[in-house]
Amino acid sequence: MKTIPELFINQQTQLQCTISHFYPDKLTVKWFKKEKGKEELIHIVTSEKYKITNSKSQHPDKTFTFTELLEVIPSPEDQGSEVICKVSHPSLEEPIEKTTGPLHVLAKPEIQQSIQLPINDSGDIVASFSLSSFYPKGINVTWIYGPTQEKKQSMEAISDNPDGTFTVTSQCTIPGNLCENPQFRFRVAWDHPSMGSPEYREISLQDPDFPWRPKIQGITPFILHLYQEITVRCTISGYFSNNLTVTWIEKKGDAVTDCTQNRHNYQIPDIRHERMADNSYQCSPSLSFTPISDKEDLEFICRVEHPSLEYPIERSTGPPRVNENLEILEIRIFLN
Repeated sequence: MKTIPELFINQQTQLQCTISHFYPDKLTVKWFKKEKGKEELIHIVTSEKYKITNSKSQHPDKTFTFTELLEVIPSPEDQGSEVICKVSHPSLEEPIEKTTGPLHVLAKPEIQQSIQLPINDSGDIVASFSLSSFYPKGINVTWIYGPTQEKKQSMEAISDNPDGTFTVTSQCTIPGNLCENPQFRFRVAWDHPSMGSPEYREISLQDPDFPWRPKIQGITPFILHLYQEITVRCTISGYFSNNLTVTWIEKKGDAVTDCTQNRHNYQIPDIRHERMADNSYQCSPSLSFTPISDKEDLEFICRVEHPSLEYPIERSTGPPRVNENLEILEIRIFLN
């Protein structure tokens, strides 16, 4: 019997037994399975799990060569069992046999769920990652982050699947203050007997898959009331950490001015970060001023910077709608 290949669950595998230079052409080949820990031999016949095919050739010296193939779809229950090929022939006093030895059945882990990054009530990220459909049960999952790239403590929960394979969910708590560094990244790696080498997934704050990136949801309409204080406000949500910078910019034609440098004309309150149900943050920055001109090309831009953003995001009010105060001097009603 040829060298036994690796057996992967639910993947068809071929076992081959070749008998050569025999005569006469009266050969009997039978396949048997010996389950782990048992002595009983189970005769293997063609079925949903097994398929047997063979071929024969004759040599110039009139002897024969016979090759029989056993195609099998392994399952976890095959782990540790043996497959035996028995050969009978008139030239043999007793049948001869070859065995595979104990079978090693494998199933490679598959990513069930990408890295999840929920935030706990303490303001830390509880990163989790799930792998499924692997066999045998033993698997090594490690988390690495920070400047030292040391392995971090994690917790693994392994569950059984209906088909006999396993699923693991690994969790690692990442201090929330590390998310203030735009260069911060972390990695989860895993190794299993079914794999030739370890694999990993990595994510950084500025990766598109990082979920806690600020979004500017809206900005109030810019309605210009001459000589009356007006307030422009927007809502920024879904970010973590709260290391957020908001800059209000005045734009007149092509001229751009940072409003924060002109506190005499503009009132810009300090930002108040509100914790949301998912423990991310939301804020509503605003700018107030009193217009003394109805210049139509005036607009304001809210610019947002955050460690998760490679480039700032911004939202503009667009040009204002002018609403002048009209004084009603007199109303006369004439009756016939």
